[in-house]
Amino acid sequence: MYRSEGVPLSRLTSEERDIFEEFLFTAVTVQRRVDQDLFEENSLSLSEYTALRRLSEVDEGRLRMTELAAATGLSVSRISRMVRLMEQRGLVSREPVPGDRRGWSAVLSITGRTRLHQTERSYAASVRRNLLDHFDHGQLRALSALMATIEWKPSA
Repeated sequence: MYRSEGVPLSRLTSEERDIFEEFLFTAVTVQRRVDQDLFEENSLSLSEYTALRRLSEVDEGRLRMTELAAATGLSVSRISRMVRLMEQRGLVSREPVPGDRRGWSAVLSITGRTRLHQTERSYAASVRRNLLDHFDHGQLRALSALMATIEWKPSA
């Protein structure tokens, strides 16, 4: 693990700060550009696309709101608002969870599945243009390996 010699753990070195800020800027910029491309070409946000994709990957295209929030990296309140809007467009339906008076599931509709398939080509092109095409295969494998070293644990 990287540790700066002689620098108190309470502060970042200028190098650490620069690395972190460049990482954040790059990640946010790529995300914004892919989001913009998807919206301009498909009237679908990156978050909506991700939710549809996650739903398409599970049995019956159904996830509880809490599971969908975790699978997309969004808060439960944000996913609930987004799913309501997606339901109005016919992309998903919301259904109560049997045996849980407060629980709701998002369910992928046929329209949502069709929209996901229609969007996949522009999603792939945007991800390639905004991220993948900037690296060779070896760099991509190294980047993937570096990201895999971070252990993500649920927040306390």
